[in-house]
Amino acid sequence: MRTATATDISQIAQLEQLHLADELSSDRGNLQGEGFDIRALTELATKQQLLVAIEGEEILGYVMAADWRFYGNRHIYGAIGKQLQRLGGFERSCQYGPVWVSPAARGTGVFQLLVDALWPRLAERFSHAVTFIAEDNERSFAAHTAKAGMQVLDLFGFEGRDFYLLARSLNSSNESRS
Repeated sequence: MRTATATDISQIAQLEQLHLADELSSDRGNLQGEGFDIRALTELATKQQLLVAIEGEEILGYVMAADWRFYGNRHIYGAIGKQLQRLGGFERSCQYGPVWVSPAARGTGVFQLLVDALWPRLAERFSHAVTFIAEDNERSFAAHTAKAGMQVLDLFGFEGRDFYLLARSLNSSNESRS
């Protein structure tokens, strides 16, 4: 597990586009997605958090997190910001994700290694990590609640699709809210 380097960025950009295409396939509704380009991934690696799990030359997985300014109010992030304001107590939170693990590495502990490496890094700046998961993405929901210690805050709709809003406290007691 390590911070992504300049040599990882183009491979991560390709994986992001593949992941986005899978997530937004025609049977999943009309959500308009937006992957991260080279510039955004470089900023994540240098100014935010972008971690990779590597075996040889191959990226087995990656995870990213950033402050809300990085994401701005574009697309779903604006809706999440409104939800968090309504719920209160998340002023020092950050957006966690996406996280991706290669199909060949799923079930091998890579997801756990990624999130376990990320949480202490985020705790230096943030009180909570917040993410959203499509209601129909049962595998991701199970991983985030069972392995990443995230708790459901709310369920919300966006562009005709329902999402869970989850959070994890980054303090040592790991409560969902302070």
